[in-house]
Amino acid sequence: NPLPLSLLLWLVAPSLWPLVAVTALFRALAAWSTAKWVLHDPLTGRRWWFIPIQDLISMVVWVSGFFGSTIDWRGRRYNLLRDGRFQFMGSVPEATGEAWQVLQAPAGALHQRDISPHKTDEEVLRR
Repeated sequence: NPLPLSLLLWLVAPSLWPLVAVTALFRALAAWSTAKWVLHDPLTGRRWWFIPIQDLISMVVWVSGFFGSTIDWRGRRYNLLRDGRFQFMGSVPEATGEAWQVLQAPAGALHQRDISPHKTDEEVLRR
């Protein structure tokens, strides 16, 4: 995602604004050419100009990942410890609603229907 980085550089050194323009142009051309000649995707070929916007959004999501220490995954909540290990905290309260049912819908060959807590998760809950 070079576009967000070039925008940050532009904030530090405004005289480098041509770098932002060139970066946006090359990123859009790369998205358009990949969609047209590699993926043969007519929708992405027509909407190639959304790709730089997606770059900006993905950068915000990536940076936000550095804040907080909880992870909600498949109806289970974990806490990220300072040493890099995960601690099972229990089930996600919001996971009982309609959104969780949508997530549980079959999604193909890799979908795991019966996911039960790992033995180490159960041990943590007993403590």
